[in-house]
Amino acid sequence: MNKSIILGVTGSIAAYKSADIVSGLVRTEHNVNVVMTSSAAKFVTPLTLETLSKNKVHVDMFEDEGHSLVTHIALATESDLILIAPVTYDIIENIKKLSDRGYTFIEPEEGILACGVSGKSR
Repeated sequence: MNKSIILGVTGSIAAYKSADIVSGLVRTEHNVNVVMTSSAAKFVTPLTLETLSKNKVHVDMFEDEGHSLVTHIALATESDLILIAPVTYDIIENIKKLSDRGYTFIEPEEGILACGVSGKSR
């Protein structure tokens, strides 16, 4: 059974990789809804991810036209999985809180980052 997945894209140079993630998930017939920060939109455009996902990309949680649907609540309750990639440090500070609530995390790889420094978060 194919999943409905939220891809959360944060403001990192690695945001360009989100296009490959969306493309791969859609190719395997998953429904992908992208939620991105305004900082992420400086690295990769919402239009790129909308084209690949075939769904509206959400950058502003207050963008609902008629306010009859609270988009961020609807997306969260209708999704099977939430993937945050790339993840920035300010988001990582929330891992302990979510782990304590039973959420599962996949640790990042270690290797050469886009800036040339080696580290865990690739």
